[in-house]
Amino acid sequence: MPIRPELAPEPQQSPPTSGEALAALAALALGLRFIALAVVAGSGALLLQAATSRASLAAGILASALLGLAQSALARRRPALPGEMLVLAQVAVWMYLLHISGGQRSPLFIGLLLEVPLAGTLFGRRGCVLAGASGAGAYLAYAMLIPL
Repeated sequence: MPIRPELAPEPQQSPPTSGEALAALAALALGLRFIALAVVAGSGALLLQAATSRASLAAGILASALLGLAQSALARRRPALPGEMLVLAQVAVWMYLLHISGGQRSPLFIGLLLEVPLAGTLFGRRGCVLAGASGAGAYLAYAMLIPL
């Protein structure tokens, strides 16, 4: 008769606390934002011909990366107001990137669609509403002020 080994019971995992879940969300959002920035950097390097435009693109990407790191650090603090204000700065950086890369027809528009909402996700519902409203408002204002 074979002897069956006794299996140790699997340890019970406690559900993640809100702090752990927020840290995981912040890390995921930051990673996705850096992927979007890498795509923008690659497409900008291929599409932009002028050296001044490439330097401006590099400056905008660096500013966006630094804002992303600052937002990720501020997302863990309360009140979240300084971090939410950085969402507005993120919108300004992306509108600048769109402007230097061809305006409304820029292929970097997809970066605006990815980066700004990801910036808002770190700050809950209010951050998402702020990101959506400010991104759409800035794009519409840009379309009204600067013709095709």
